[in-house]
Amino acid sequence: VINEYLELLKQEIIINKKASITNFGTFNLKTTKEHTIFSPVDGRSIKTKGVKKLYFSMSKEFINRLD
Repeated sequence: VINEYLELLKQEIIINKKASITNFGTFNLKTTKEHTIFSPVDGRSIKTKGVKKLYFSMSKEFINRLD
């Protein structure tokens, strides 16, 4: 049952880039922009790709339960 719920949660995040669980929190999928960094090792510029990152924000109800 848990694996099925996690699969549904994953699909929701992929489709909407966001998924909320009532009284628990919200997952947000964000993509960083491509940018150029400087390599101190060999002194050249390297262009990085955008990276997908998953963020979690706790709901106020969940935070209050922890106190």
